[in-house]
Amino acid sequence: MPEVLIGRIGDEGAGRCTRVLVDRLWPRGVRRETAPFDCWYPKVAPSTELRQWLHAHRDRYPEFCVRYQAELEATEPRAALDAIRTICAQGPVILLTAARSWQEGHLPVIRDAILSGLDGKR
Repeated sequence: MPEVLIGRIGDEGAGRCTRVLVDRLWPRGVRRETAPFDCWYPKVAPSTELRQWLHAHRDRYPEFCVRYQAELEATEPRAALDAIRTICAQGPVILLTAARSWQEGHLPVIRDAILSGLDGKR
C-alpha cells in the first residue's frame, strides 16, 4: 500500500516524500522559485463554491465530503487524481494545503480517493 500523508505547507516531516500542493489558489507569501513543494494540482481542490460552503457550515463536514466526492468524479479532478496516483507509484507522497484547519477539509477526502483508486475500487 503506498504511503499518502497529509499536512500543511511548511510543516516538517516530509523529508523523503514527494510534496504535492492540492489547493485551488496559490498560497500567499510563497514565491514560485522557493516553493516548499514539488508539484501543484489545483484542479483536484474543491470548487470555490464548495470551499465557501464548508467555511460557512463547519458543522456539516460529512455532507461536504459527499459533495466533494461527487466533484472529484468530473473530468479535470479525475485526471489530476490519476496524475497524483502515478506519483504515488514512485514513492511516498504528502498532500499539502495552506489552510489552517486541514484535518477537516479536502485533504482527507483526496487521500481516500487516491487510495481507493490505487486499490482498484474506483
